[in-house]
Amino acid sequence: MRQKLFVLAALPVSFIIGISAQIVWLSSPVSGRYKPEILQGTVSSDYDLTGVYYGAHEFPLAFDNVRRIDLTTADYRVNPDSSVTRTPTAAWGYLVTDLDVYKLSSVDLEGGRLSFTTETHLGMSYQFTSRVLAVGDYPIKGYSQYYVGRTIMVEGRIVRMLFGFKIAEGEVRFTKGFGC
Repeated sequence: MRQKLFVLAALPVSFIIGISAQIVWLSSPVSGRYKPEILQGTVSSDYDLTGVYYGAHEFPLAFDNVRRIDLTTADYRVNPDSSVTRTPTAAWGYLVTDLDVYKLSSVDLEGGRLSFTTETHLGMSYQFTSRVLAVGDYPIKGYSQYYVGRTIMVEGRIVRMLFGFKIAEGEVRFTKGFGC
């Protein structure tokens, strides 16, 4: 009976030791805190980037769970004469993955760039630094396949962080899902 209890207790203990070892390794000076680089875009900063952005290609394996970016940069109101008034607002949105939705905690749209950091959930967060390319014919993700359409593209580097330390990074591209 004692031997069975020992075997059952060994599994959770080894799991906890493994997680602790990963945290210590990520905290080492070799890894270091991530600082994003600045990319220059081709779209002016007054361009309305509100929309849903889907992956424009297959993502690296570390980011295959990232589904889309929901970004809002303006408030739209319908007037009595059926015209629409656009009022710029502070940018906000979400990064949607298979398992969670991360609120964008800081969004920067200066100089044709889109950069953001997400809020942390269970120690996990994301950073994205990109440039926004001019309107053109780019691949857009449809229901079952990609098609080429007139839209804007956001290309850059996404970083997954655990407790503020970089654990994965990759080059990705997003296109505005419904065109521009």
